[in-house]
Amino acid sequence: MASAYPVEKKVYYDLKNAPALFENFIKTYHRQYKDVDDKYIHYFAFCTNLVKINKLNRESPPTLIFGINEFTDNTEEEFHKHLGLLDPKSHKPNY
Repeated sequence: MASAYPVEKKVYYDLKNAPALFENFIKTYHRQYKDVDDKYIHYFAFCTNLVKINKLNRESPPTLIFGINEFTDNTEEEFHKHLGLLDPKSHKPNY
């Protein structure tokens, strides 16, 4: 998704530039998707996360800056897996 990292000033991404930003992201992070549908799913996640990054930068203190990183194309499910979180829909209690 989004992460804080040291840069000099906050970045706000114009969603009109999302296709070019996504292609640059693919090259930078050497992404390969299974097929066109998988690429579209990750493009949608990337755009969703750009909106979140913009919001976080708008609402956070000046010293906390969010931007594109290797997780920006992750879906919510993928991000939760990275964090080791359980999907509440698939989790069954042990009682």
